[in-house]
Amino acid sequence: NPKSHYDTFRDRIIFPIWDQNGQVIGYTSRSIREGQNPKYLNSPESKVFNKRNLLYGLHLAKTSIREKDFAILVEGNMDQIALYKSGFQNSVAVMGVALGQSSLDRLVGLTKNFYLALDSDNAGFMAMERINRQFLEKGLLPKALSFLPEKDPDEFISAHGPIAFQNLLDTAPVALD
Repeated sequence: NPKSHYDTFRDRIIFPIWDQNGQVIGYTSRSIREGQNPKYLNSPESKVFNKRNLLYGLHLAKTSIREKDFAILVEGNMDQIALYKSGFQNSVAVMGVALGQSSLDRLVGLTKNFYLALDSDNAGFMAMERINRQFLEKGLLPKALSFLPEKDPDEFISAHGPIAFQNLLDTAPVALD
């Protein structure tokens, strides 16, 4: 029926996406059923909702990033939520695997110390290389975390807990290594 409406985010968990000031500017959703593609579905790109220039949870993390003088970059909003809930409030998620220039500048304005905590899969490793290169161009040396055999920060914390995650931070090598 051409006059019927179809909910883009039907049968998905929906997350609001906030700008750095805490204003909702879009949504992302995660699949909940087997075979549901794509896994993540976002609001359409626009002037306001530009994934490359958004950092999920930044409005919540800004103060903690300044106080702790480091930021933990993760790949997805579920990872950011898991870290925040486990006491790592200085975490933000890149929306996908891209870090836009304005997001990079915003982060560097808060701290010069970064931990790349992206997924332990090919896409995560490639994103880590790209983002690491962006920091290197600014003269910064981020550290890198590996969650193997777990896939990501969320799975790692679920399996091993926040103290084990803190140990990863404490022993993280510079991403160049």
